[in-house]
Amino acid sequence: MKLQNILFLALITIMIYGCNKVESDEFVSKVDVAALKKAMYEYNALTYQYDRETVNKEISKLMIDLKANPTATDKDGHLENVKLLIKRINELDGFSAKLFCYACIKTYPSKSDISIEFKYNNKIIKRQMFVMPAMGKVDDLLHFAGIQMSYDEM
Repeated sequence: MKLQNILFLALITIMIYGCNKVESDEFVSKVDVAALKKAMYEYNALTYQYDRETVNKEISKLMIDLKANPTATDKDGHLENVKLLIKRINELDGFSAKLFCYACIKTYPSKSDISIEFKYNNKIIKRQMFVMPAMGKVDDLLHFAGIQMSYDEM
């Protein structure tokens, strides 16, 4: 009987703490990939202008459940979230993403840098995307902070 109680408590604990993140497919399917590619493609390196609203809207769909989980080694609590975001971006049709650096841009709060590649109009397009924890907001979600030209293209 004691073993059954222990197993039951272990199962409940796993269900409560292990199911915070929803499967990627649910989020990836909600992204308008064509609109995201177009908005990121039209980034103007001279004026730093792009359709920020569209990029933010579509990328935010991939981050809606990515709440902070601070630890002793990760004060911002978003390292695993950034990794999951990259996984989700890689599941978008035609996208390839990798972590350039985590919490490495020393702003407040610090930003993480993700390298992104995608194909648009038969060209390989490269961008850097920045994400950061909420600043002065009630939530503790990861947020879109901007894009720029890839470091390869500067």
